[in-house]
Amino acid sequence: HYAAAELNKIDVRLQENIKNAEKEKNLYKIYDAYREYIDSGLLFESILKFYQNKTLSLLLQLVEKDKRKEYELLKLYRKIGEKNKYEILLKELLNKNPSVILVKKLMRFLYKENRYKEMLDIHQKYKNYDIKLPALFNTFE
Repeated sequence: HYAAAELNKIDVRLQENIKNAEKEKNLYKIYDAYREYIDSGLLFESILKFYQNKTLSLLLQLVEKDKRKEYELLKLYRKIGEKNKYEILLKELLNKNPSVILVKKLMRFLYKENRYKEMLDIHQKYKNYDIKLPALFNTFE
C-alpha cells in the first residue's frame, strides 16, 4: 500500500509539472515535463505510447527552432522504435558532424538489424576511428 501511494504521488507531481508548463506556454518546459513523465517508468502500453507521441510532437517543434535538439530526437526515435526515422536522422547527423559516437551508434544499429554488409562498409569508411567490430567479426580482421 505504501509503495502504491508513493507511486501515485510521483504520478500526480509529474502531471502537475505538465499542467504548469502548459500554463506558462514555454515549449522547452512543456517538452521537459513530458519527457520526464515518459522516462518515469510509471506509464505502460497505450498510455505510454500516447505520451511518447505527444513528446515526439513537441520535440519536432523544438528541433525546427533549435537543431541541437536533434540528438534528443535521435534518442527518442530509438526509444519508441522508429527505426527508419532513427537511421535517417543518424546518417544525417553523421554526415554533418562525424564522430566516433555516431559511427558506433550506426554500426550497432546495422548490426542489430542484421545488415552486416552495410555495417562493414561503415566500418571501412570510418576506419580512422579505430572502432572494434563485434566479436562475431573479429575472426575476419
